[in-house]
Amino acid sequence: MNTLDKLEWIHCAIQEMQNGNDDMLTEALEMVEDLREPYLERIDITKWKDRKPTTKKDKLVQSILRGEIIE
Repeated sequence: MNTLDKLEWIHCAIQEMQNGNDDMLTEALEMVEDLREPYLERIDITKWKDRKPTTKKDKLVQSILRGEIIE
């Protein structure tokens, strides 16, 4: 699947969840991980290690790097 196909599939899965069908959730989450992985690999992890987060973006990136779930 290319990026557009994955995004279309995720869009469909979210719509199905809104309609009460959450069977597609696991696969949608796997696709999101596939799509974000190349971007995370570009981030220099060392620059975030000891940095105090000053923005929402900093907090988000640090949470993602730690593998935390964002609410």
